[in-house]
Amino acid sequence: MNGTATSGTATPATIDPKKALRLEVTKLRARKGAEWNELVREIQDRSVQVKVACIVWWDFFSNRTLDKRWTELDEFLTDAFNPSLPEPAVEAVQEGLVAVGYPPAIAVRRTKISDEEY
Repeated sequence: MNGTATSGTATPATIDPKKALRLEVTKLRARKGAEWNELVREIQDRSVQVKVACIVWWDFFSNRTLDKRWTELDEFLTDAFNPSLPEPAVEAVQEGLVAVGYPPAIAVRRTKISDEEY
């Protein structure tokens, strides 16, 4: 032997950050509409709830066909067009996305869309 002790267990391999992020997104995709609704409702600020619900709807609800449509976030979508609802700070929306389970890097990316990107 070379004098080094081993415990017989393999050390965990470093997980590729991109793979880890994909795994987190896969978990988010597995959620049902009712769970998203419950998580969005836990956010205290209504304007942040609305923005987060719109992003969640776009990311996880919008590709569903009409016959399989989830309606759990419709109330928030309606409020998105309410002119009396203040525009929340970008940081507050990012915090809201993280609160409902988005990885921080994706939360930042989902709130940094500019006109130049279109």
